[in-house]
Amino acid sequence: MKPTPTLLGRRSAGQRIRFTTKEVGRGFYRGTRTGSMGAHTPHGGYLIDWRKVRHFNVPDLKGFTLTPYVSKEIEVPEKKYTKRINDGMSYLRLWRERNETEYEWIRNHQLGVVSEEEAEARRIEEANAAASNEAASSQEGGQKEMSRA
Repeated sequence: MKPTPTLLGRRSAGQRIRFTTKEVGRGFYRGTRTGSMGAHTPHGGYLIDWRKVRHFNVPDLKGFTLTPYVSKEIEVPEKKYTKRINDGMSYLRLWRERNETEYEWIRNHQLGVVSEEEAEARRIEEANAAASNEAASSQEGGQKEMSRA
């Protein structure tokens, strides 16, 4: 009598045995093989048991000449990202600065603008509205400073 190829581990990728709760039964938890570092409290917190925490003993590396896989002849690359984007509007402003023609096409398409004259008129209206919004916000800022004094 011979064992089946499945028991011997000789099976193709399509014949892999599934290992889920449907086949194993109730109470099965696969986990991630990381182990627990503590316990859950009744109030939803987590207490770390420092006896379970992994400790790595690193030797003294003073005077150690080897480096991990990096040659000292490699040049340090320059920073690629200089501007920090904090919110969606700043991202859109930055995108508009870098893709002016694409922005104009998308804006005109969304507004249904057909001719260049209409597009120029809309641009002027938007510039005037932006200038009036900036003026209003600067006046509000001045009024807040006066009310604080």
